[in-house]
Amino acid sequence: MVHRLICFGDSLTAGYQSVGIGGQVSADTPYGVFLQTWLGSLGTVTVTGICGEMTKDMVDRFNRDVACHHPTTVVILGGTNDLGCGLTPSLILENLKNLYQQAQDSGIQAVGVTVPSLCASDEVLMISREMSEVVNQDIPPWIQSHIDHRRTLNRMIQETCMAMEMECVDLFNGTSEGPQGLLASAYSNDGLHLSTLGYERFAELVWQVLFEKRLGVHK
Repeated sequence: MVHRLICFGDSLTAGYQSVGIGGQVSADTPYGVFLQTWLGSLGTVTVTGICGEMTKDMVDRFNRDVACHHPTTVVILGGTNDLGCGLTPSLILENLKNLYQQAQDSGIQAVGVTVPSLCASDEVLMISREMSEVVNQDIPPWIQSHIDHRRTLNRMIQETCMAMEMECVDLFNGTSEGPQGLLASAYSNDGLHLSTLGYERFAELVWQVLFEKRLGVHK
């Protein structure tokens, strides 16, 4: 069987990378590219990620960019931009459920993905401590608030995937570190988007769920 996989989402699907240390700009590295390399002739991987996209935008283009192409599987990641714009986890989940349902109604295996965490640079943490926003090694309240919202949304995503009998890739726990659940510094250049290593880690998590767990295929 030849697997036809579509990676669907926002900048985290597009593999966007911000300016790194020293002003160095890295090429975008979609996690789907790693999957295609590992799959080889066993399947095809198509990446359709749009930077800055909201889940409502994803709903609007799902038929054009996913359903019409009749893939075997679609991996759906969205919600980061919605959270950044202040949308509630409940509203975001409704859009994600719409996407999951569209996929299933089209005979496509849908795979949900939890939204990754975030972190702040040492400079931001130092400034926050100087402003008395944090105590000792605690993180700034605004970062903690964003992480809390991610945890809430992710719990809802996982519960929905279970109810709809879908697989779910836990990108949050798969790329975070420490008791506070910060995005691991090795996996990000800017505290929000992933680094090359982070996108490769994303691909590994998808591979484990889709190909190792379900099909027993090892890369």
